[in-house]
Amino acid sequence: MPASPAPDAPDAPDAPDVPDAPDVPDAPVPDAADAPEVSGAPGDDAAAVPAEAVTPLLRGITVLRRLTDADGTLSLSALERTTGLARSTVDRITATLARMGYVRLDGRDVTLAPG
Repeated sequence: MPASPAPDAPDAPDAPDVPDAPDVPDAPVPDAADAPEVSGAPGDDAAAVPAEAVTPLLRGITVLRRLTDADGTLSLSALERTTGLARSTVDRITATLARMGYVRLDGRDVTLAPG
């Protein structure tokens, strides 16, 4: 006896119409060239930033160096001025450094932690 063909599977329901997401331009990728200049040592000319540099790390080191140059304490607004970084960036960097124990936050002042 010949095999009968399998019954056709029911058609899958059509997917609901979902509008396409609007085209959103990609956010710019930070470039090492956008990082603040980081000097090799106090008083030295700014060192060239290599292409493989990690920009957020350079920014954090810049904050630590500015604190060191100021004898360990600066206000958040002074860090913003001396580093050239946006206030939100200074806030995030100092909060991260405080969580890691490198600085203490006391109101609007940032102080290097003894280490």
